Amino acid sequence: MLYLAKISTFSLLLYILLNPLSIKAQNLEIDSLISKFNKETDLNTKIDLCNSIGLKSMIFSKEIASSYQSKLDSIWKIDKSEKARLSSLLLKAKISRWNDCPNEAVNSFMKVLDLKPDSLIVADVYFNLGIVYSSLRFNAKAVSSFKKSLRAYKMLNKLGQIHNIYNCIADVYNYNIGNYSLAEKYYLQALSAFAFLPESDKMNTLGLQSLSAIHNNIGVLYSSMKKYKQAEEHLTNSLSIAMKMNDSIGVFHSSISLSQMFNRRSLFSSAMKILIPLRKNYNNKPPYLKVEYLRELIKACAGVKKYKEAYLLTDEYALLRDSIYSIDVVKQVNRAEQKYLCKIKIEKANLDAEKEEKRYLMFFLFAGFLLIIMIVLAIFYLYYRFKLKKSEVNTLQKNNKEVLTKAIKSSCVDNVLNDLLSDLKKFASEEKLQKVGLERLNEIIKRLSHSSNSLSKWEDFEMLFTSVYSNFYRNLDKKHTNLSLSERKLCTLIRLDFSNLDIANFLSIDQKSVYVAKSRLKKKMDVESGVDLYYYLNTF
Repeated sequence: MLYLAKISTFSLLLYILLNPLSIKAQNLEIDSLISKFNKETDLNTKIDLCNSIGLKSMIFSKEIASSYQSKLDSIWKIDKSEKARLSSLLLKAKISRWNDCPNEAVNSFMKVLDLKPDSLIVADVYFNLGIVYSSLRFNAKAVSSFKKSLRAYKMLNKLGQIHNIYNCIADVYNYNIGNYSLAEKYYLQALSAFAFLPESDKMNTLGLQSLSAIHNNIGVLYSSMKKYKQAEEHLTNSLSIAMKMNDSIGVFHSSISLSQMFNRRSLFSSAMKILIPLRKNYNNKPPYLKVEYLRELIKACAGVKKYKEAYLLTDEYALLRDSIYSIDVVKQVNRAEQKYLCKIKIEKANLDAEKEEKRYLMFFLFAGFLLIIMIVLAIFYLYYRFKLKKSEVNTLQKNNKEVLTKAIKSSCVDNVLNDLLSDLKKFASEEKLQKVGLERLNEIIKRLSHSSNSLSKWEDFEMLFTSVYSNFYRNLDKKHTNLSLSERKLCTLIRLDFSNLDIANFLSIDQKSVYVAKSRLKKKMDVESGVDLYYYLNTF
């Protein structure tokens, strides 16, 4: 938190008092004191009034504070009052500290110490010196000054400032040095010191604001130490105390610290829920708190990937930051901001690349899925075709076998009947048979002849063949119209893959005649010499 290197906890408490109601009350009080000063004639009273007006007005108006510091100088020069000299130097030092003139403030505080004031003023001077040294990052001197102030207040038994001093020492270790263990030790001592205050001091506005600030600082420390549970507990306590007091600036400050803790935990949505409502009352807040608010809001926007909003807020952030911080600090913050903006741009580019990569990935996954489905469907289709073809082949083979079996059986029966008929005819031609026996024998021959003609009818076989090969004769007749019945028979038997011997038995001819018939058929059908008739007829 950059502003704490520049503004101490004590200054924060002064800022927290600057809500609209207290500003009005302070202005009325200053007007009242100025009126008293103008009427007052007592020198010591006028010095006290100048000091009070200067201290109260330096928060609101540097001009009023400086003018009354000048009046203290005039009183000292005229009356040589040591009290006026001391008050003038002390007021000048505090105005310089408040207006960010650390070297002038240190010189003035040292001159006050040279005058050897009382212990209460010494304690106050060392406390203010600690604040100035802390802003200059003279950490050893800051801690030493705070400890001297602490000893002086303890000796005076002034408990009201002790918890503030512990808080300031812890701030030095926390924000300037980065020694979190010592910072934790002094923050806890600040809480313990606050517990010893009287109830009236604890429950008044300044006491509650001090307690809220201590809890806030402890919460920020634990957040830096990544002890997020303890951090959230203390920051919630700080926020609840500020809300209980109806302190809008305290609520704003604690809410920013809580959102910073959520940003560190990468809980950007939670940070956004805290920060967005604060935007309504943003304009009436102190500039340093506005800077912290905008910085955390930019981080949260970038965290939830609202890069456009984050980028637009950086201009407002830069203008406000430059208006309240010194040139050297601005240069450091500029470098940090440039890095941060680069980081935002890189994250945006990475996000775009990630989206593009996801788009390509989804496309390839979808294409791959479609390809797998097509391959699976193709496999099923080929498998189905294979099964269907195999089934057709099996059916064809079965039918072929059936036709072949029937054809062979028919051929065998024909052969047996022909042989028997031939033998009976020879027997009937012999003269030894009687007339009755001859008539009976002729009747048997007639019946056998009829049976032989019936079984050997080609039409029956052709019908059986057509039931299996329905298109064979149609395709054959279409291409070869001049085939005789015997040639068609030979084609049929070749298509059934009959051997030459089977063909010879079926047609009742010898094998040599089968060879001759095949050769003539091949020539008549104009089949090339290297092509087998079986494969040729399979095409029909």
